[in-house]
Amino acid sequence: MPVVLHLDHGTSFLQNVQCLHAGFTSLMYDGSAEPLDKNIEISAKICEIAHAVGLPVEAELGKIPKIEDYVSAEEADDLRSRPESEQVEILREKAGPSVEELMADPNQAQRFVQGTGIDSLAAAVGSIHGMWADSWPLRRDRIEELRKATNLPLVCHGSSGVIRTRADAQEKGIELMPNECTLEEAVQIGICKVNVATAVSMAFLKGAWDAWQERLTEKDLRKILLPGLQSAKELVRGYMRLFGCSGRVAGASAVAASEVKHAE
Repeated sequence: MPVVLHLDHGTSFLQNVQCLHAGFTSLMYDGSAEPLDKNIEISAKICEIAHAVGLPVEAELGKIPKIEDYVSAEEADDLRSRPESEQVEILREKAGPSVEELMADPNQAQRFVQGTGIDSLAAAVGSIHGMWADSWPLRRDRIEELRKATNLPLVCHGSSGVIRTRADAQEKGIELMPNECTLEEAVQIGICKVNVATAVSMAFLKGAWDAWQERLTEKDLRKILLPGLQSAKELVRGYMRLFGCSGRVAGASAVAASEVKHAE
C-alpha cells in the first residue's frame, strides 16, 4: 500500500528544506509558538518551495498542549489509578480552561490559510498531547467552525487521548457535553488526518512487555519485540476501520498514522 514520509512538527524553514532534499513526501511547519504574522510568513515560504516540486504542506494554528503541562509524573500515576470518568473530571478542572484558550480561532484560521496556501491545517480543537488513555473529548463546534472558515482538510494532533466512540464514552461512564464529540464523529465532520503516536507506541510496549513476562528467560530479542509490533499493527488496523479508510489504497478520508519524527 502507498506510504508517505511526513515531517511532523517541523521546527524551522531550514529543517523543511533539509527534509525536502532528503526525500520526504510531505512537509509540516509548526509555528504555533510564534506570533501569527511570523507563522504565516514562514509557512508561506515553505509552501512556495514544496509546491514547486508537488509536495503538500501542513501547518499548525492554535496550541496543542502536552499532558505534562497540567500534571506531574506523580500526579499522572495517581490519576491513572482512578476510573477514567474520574480522570476526565479532574482534568476538566486542571486543563479545561487552558485547552479552551489555546484552541485555534476560526477568524485567524481564514487569514492563515489565505496568507500561506497550505494544503491541510493542524488546528488545536481540544486535544492534549501524550494522554495515556482514550478518554478526552474534542470540541465539535470548533471543528465545524474551522472547517467552514477554511474549507481545508483538518489535522488532529494528540489524538491518542481522544475518546473513540460514543459507546466507549458510555462504557467508561464519561458524560460528553453538547459541544463535544468523539474521534469517530470528528472524522465525520472534517478531521482528515489523525495522529496517534502515543497510542501506537504504548501498544507496542505493552505487547513486548506481556511477551517478556510470559518468557523471562527468553534470549532472542525478536521473540519479545515481534509481539509488540503485532500489537501496534492491530491497533492501527482498528483505527483505520474506525475512520472508514480500511481497505482503501488511495483517496482515504482519514489516515491513522504514527507520527514520524525527524531529528535535525
